[in-house]
Amino acid sequence: MKKLFALCAAFFLLPSLVKVLPYGEDLGGASLLAQDNVGIGTNTPNASAILEMLSSNKGMLAPRVTTAQRNAIVVNASTDGLLVFDTSFGCFFYYSALSSSWVS
Repeated sequence: MKKLFALCAAFFLLPSLVKVLPYGEDLGGASLLAQDNVGIGTNTPNASAILEMLSSNKGMLAPRVTTAQRNAIVVNASTDGLLVFDTSFGCFFYYSALSSSWVS
């Protein structure tokens, strides 16, 4: 649990403590490289993806909510595509800003 807390703290605090420079910008003899995507299970995530996950024996768990909880989520144009698994219906829903509704 302590490791998880430390990881979460580093994830949220580090960006506010470090100035991120453009890719390869000189830091007075040192160089800082930035990557704009993440790979889980791969060292070379697809450049077109912000997140790539590879596994031959594990899946991904989306947030699981009841219908009441899903309907309580504040949604707007910026949440277009938000994905949840509705346990009341037993299926996935995503928010469509185009229709201003949840779609299963």
